[in-house]
Amino acid sequence: MDASKEQGKPEQAKPKFGAKKIISWAGTLLMLVSLGFIVRRFMNYGIDFSLLTSPLVVIGLFSVAFGEGLAMLTAALNFRALVKNISGVVVERPLAMVVYLTSNLYKYIPGGVMYVAGRHRMVVETENLTHPKMVFATITEGVLFVIGALIVAVSLSLDHTMNYIRQLDVLPVIMLVLGIVLLAATVPLFIFRQKISAGLKKFWATVEILRFPVLVKRLSYAILLMFLWGLTFLLTLMLLGNL
Repeated sequence: MDASKEQGKPEQAKPKFGAKKIISWAGTLLMLVSLGFIVRRFMNYGIDFSLLTSPLVVIGLFSVAFGEGLAMLTAALNFRALVKNISGVVVERPLAMVVYLTSNLYKYIPGGVMYVAGRHRMVVETENLTHPKMVFATITEGVLFVIGALIVAVSLSLDHTMNYIRQLDVLPVIMLVLGIVLLAATVPLFIFRQKISAGLKKFWATVEILRFPVLVKRLSYAILLMFLWGLTFLLTLMLLGNL
């Protein structure tokens, strides 16, 4: 009788002490190490702390910190959406936010690779999400940030950029070199166009949702973030009396 009852009972899941717990502890340790490097770098800047006696400066710095925080939260949500666009897998929002924000601190650890590796905690704790897709999402985000920064920089300093280009004595040489490079790249692309086309189709087949309209949307977020980060940096310089 007791045996039959025991057989009818569903098996209870046993708590596991595995990769998730180890990675969580490692992430916490790396965050503390990162904070140590941040404090060390901050102290090496030689900031005149007497500036903090001004209420206007203090309020301004708190406002900048608040704006920077909003920008980082937006970046985390944008990356979560990018992962979904690439893999078709939805990462839980709290997990995505915590992992993205904490791993962003890892960039202050010498070597500059830990913050990229830290994002893979999402893979460990999310079913069906793979490491190659996470790598591709990270690379895509980086490329979009670079493009976004160039767009913001050129658009805000267009006159200066054009004047600088006009003053370059080597501009004809640069144009000639670019023309040669473009021609050299076009020839093999034309010769191997069928293989390249087949390879691209195979590659895009593995990227479930990422398409041109989605890239435009993600790029728009990247431009917004580059503008916000540039603005907060400029305001910080102004508040600390460097402008």
